[in-house]
Amino acid sequence: MKPFALVIAAVVALPAVARAQPGMTGPVDDEEEKSPGIALGLSLAGTAAGYGALIAAGHTDSEGLAIVGLTGIVVGPSLGQIYAGETGRAVGHSLLRLGAGSVMVYGAMVTIFDCWDEEGSGSCDNSAGPALMIGGAVLGIGSSIYSIVDSANAAERHNEKLRQRRFVLTPAPLVGPDHSTGYGVQLGASF
Repeated sequence: MKPFALVIAAVVALPAVARAQPGMTGPVDDEEEKSPGIALGLSLAGTAAGYGALIAAGHTDSEGLAIVGLTGIVVGPSLGQIYAGETGRAVGHSLLRLGAGSVMVYGAMVTIFDCWDEEGSGSCDNSAGPALMIGGAVLGIGSSIYSIVDSANAAERHNEKLRQRRFVLTPAPLVGPDHSTGYGVQLGASF
């Protein structure tokens, strides 16, 4: 076969080959888009399961259920972020909720020791315990709400990153050395 015929065959065949390989226009690292609805559902379900297990533990006096419940309350709101690939953000907020819970428990202990005397009554006028309990609760609940609301946004951020990292293979006109025109293939990429 003559070299000119090979060039013509390649020019005609390449656009067809490119159309036969849709993976060339997809994400480079084979990641798939994440559903914001699934991310939100995971966060809501994980949080609800944590509270449900904690309530069940209160009715059954099960230490295992209590541990599962507390774990669900700490990690559950971040499940959507984990699903979306934002593990660092999920761990950070889980640690924030764990710290807020610790502040609440410490505030409860301070309240018990400061506010009640041996007869079971007392005054909490100068105790920092109630303020610590309320502060820990507000911080923990705020972090939970933020993580749940942010879970759908985390999936959208993941999907936007995927859209920005694509290779695109398209047919393109070419100008030959003798100023003739033909068709070839153009590779475009964005990162």
